[in-house]
Amino acid sequence: GEDFIAGLLRDFLREIPRRRDNLAEAHRRRDNPTLQRLAHALQGESGNLGAHGLARACASLHRAVSDGADVDGAIARVFAALTASERALSSRLIGLSAARGGPTTAHRLVGARSSELDPLTSADVVLAR
Repeated sequence: GEDFIAGLLRDFLREIPRRRDNLAEAHRRRDNPTLQRLAHALQGESGNLGAHGLARACASLHRAVSDGADVDGAIARVFAALTASERALSSRLIGLSAARGGPTTAHRLVGARSSELDPLTSADVVLAR
């Protein structure tokens, strides 16, 4: 139920800084196999959480690396989608917690009240309610 979804969201949100750092480091080193692996893993996880915009950006990065295309532009789109998804998923986590009447990890993760976060649809995130 909602506790399971909240747990998945918390785990995903906690991992975002590490994922962002790993992607940036692989890009800086021009380590294409690692970029592909990271993009593929993030595509799957974000798709499972309903963060379809992020999943599409990751798929584009994976293709760009495979095709020798514009990796710089593709990774910039992944970072933008990751930020948007982070905010939207944090908002969803805050909503789940508010429905149960408790404080949230998301408040601490993003340092914001739910009224300061973008609406869920802004990051193209769809979660089962």
